[in-house]
Amino acid sequence: MRRLVYILTIIAIASLSSYADADKGQRLYKHKLRKACQFSGIKFARAYTQAEWKEFYKKGLLPEKTKELCPKADIEKIDKKWWKDIYNFTYEYAKDSGNVPSC
Repeated sequence: MRRLVYILTIIAIASLSSYADADKGQRLYKHKLRKACQFSGIKFARAYTQAEWKEFYKKGLLPEKTKELCPKADIEKIDKKWWKDIYNFTYEYAKDSGNVPSC
């Protein structure tokens, strides 16, 4: 029984941490990209499906795809470590996810 509770606790913490990363990615979008993109995070994240966002991230194409969606965005100002959070945001709120961001 203790082991089951421990496993469920670990799963709960893991799911919350991935949501927190999506939350951080949403804040990064708001502060670093929204003005240049001139549209909301909903439109940005829903430009592609979860599978497409995942493929872009794995291949290192996320900055390029961001630049395609937001030509005025200064991609160089976005720190490399932030791309993971932006990816989590786009994956969490992709057009096939059913989730709606608040930005």
